[in-house]
Amino acid sequence: MRIHAPTVTTHPWRAECDVYARAVGGALLFGVPLLFTLEMWWLGESMSRIQLLGFLVVGLVANTMLAQMSGFRPGHHTLRDDIAQACQAMAVGIVISIVVLLVMGRIDTGSSLAGVVGSVAVQVLPLSLGATVANLVFGPDAGRTGSTSRSGTPLRDLGNDVLATIAGAIFVGFAIAPTEEVPMLAAGLDAVGMLAAVGLALFAGYLIVFASGFDPVHRERQVGGLFQHPFSETMLAYVISLISAAALLYGFDQISGDDPAYSILAQVIVLSIPASIGGAAGRVVV
Repeated sequence: MRIHAPTVTTHPWRAECDVYARAVGGALLFGVPLLFTLEMWWLGESMSRIQLLGFLVVGLVANTMLAQMSGFRPGHHTLRDDIAQACQAMAVGIVISIVVLLVMGRIDTGSSLAGVVGSVAVQVLPLSLGATVANLVFGPDAGRTGSTSRSGTPLRDLGNDVLATIAGAIFVGFAIAPTEEVPMLAAGLDAVGMLAAVGLALFAGYLIVFASGFDPVHRERQVGGLFQHPFSETMLAYVISLISAAALLYGFDQISGDDPAYSILAQVIVLSIPASIGGAAGRVVV
């Protein structure tokens, strides 16, 4: 059983960082799977400017309405505050979509401006909604209790984290592993792209669990076993996500022992991004 931790005063800059960490974490949790959807790529490239503008208007209105209930900024909101937060959520969605699309090679310096704008605009709606509702679903007060320690031994805590990571990685990765998008993205990755993808997966896992404030148990953890600290837990979780991604790809016949090693590695690394996000979510909710 977890108990509430004492209230502590947070420095203004730390509080502001928390705000955006929650927003980015929420965008990753809810929106990134759609960034791996072929139809979303095509829509962004084929839709008219009026349609894309409609997506942005719907996103602004929807985020404003959701912010009235619970946004990523705590406290009482006026309508002006809600609109401002909706704009911030949209901005977070734009940044996250650009970063992920760049890492995955869907946009680059040779892409047309219209294509880049379209690809990003289509993704802003789900990403920004994720940023807005994250605090409602995963916030510290969302029906869960928090403490800076866990009931149990470090070994048991480690076992719980491992199982939660596996469950979350499989839950998110299962819907993406059998699709055409994984080998398509992997085919366009060079060595630098694979390193960037690994970095993105590690960043997402650390941000969601330790920086966002979604789970005060992990964030404030100061003692524990070898794998109960931010760096070691993030690295271990990523290894587990890689193994889970490889198992899913093999199970869906996306990879086999006859495939080139580079192709196998590239596909596993591509799928490790959503798998890492799912694994992080699993550790947050247990």
